[in-house]
Amino acid sequence: MINAQRVISWERSAGIFWEAAWQSWALENAQALVLAMNWLYIVTYWPIVMGVGLFLFVRFRSRFYYYRTVVVISLIIALGLFMAFPVASPFRITGMFVDSIQTLGPTFYGSPQMAVLYNTNAAMPSLHFCWSVILGVLFFRSLNGWSKLFGPAYPVVTFFAITLTANHFILDAVAGGLLAGLSFAIMAFAAPRWPWLARTTGRKTGGNGPETYKPAR
Repeated sequence: MINAQRVISWERSAGIFWEAAWQSWALENAQALVLAMNWLYIVTYWPIVMGVGLFLFVRFRSRFYYYRTVVVISLIIALGLFMAFPVASPFRITGMFVDSIQTLGPTFYGSPQMAVLYNTNAAMPSLHFCWSVILGVLFFRSLNGWSKLFGPAYPVVTFFAITLTANHFILDAVAGGLLAGLSFAIMAFAAPRWPWLARTTGRKTGGNGPETYKPAR
């Protein structure tokens, strides 16, 4: 909890401690929006990450290996940061934030039975936002025409979902975005030296030999 107070202090110093006011206004004037954000918070995390991963694994195997490795890099770095600087989720600060998922539902997500699936002291960096940025890059690179807009829209929606539900601070999202960029940079450095990081077999991709995915610029 001490580190969460530090984050609040940093945000106040930077003039960006907005999430408490956002949530307070939304709970008072737009509960339907908060309920929608509750569901988006849940859906934009594991369901979409796992769903996109499964789709890529079946249809675009080399692309799957590339983005899987980027996600794994971000996870390894994040685990180290969680241990070095554990930050509680904002909703644990009573009197300032509200646990909107437990207040408006779906309450099963925050139930004691599901407590083993998440860590409320691992808010910074936000892996939720980090992975939405990684998937946003994937969508932007892979889709065509107007559908490319889904790329930047996805992390923007996720940002408001994680802050309005008081699961993350704004700086958690900033750290998550930086972590996504760092993970892509590490992958760009490592893939040419160790091609197996982004390689799959020709049999899986329909080719005659090994294929290494190279993202478009």
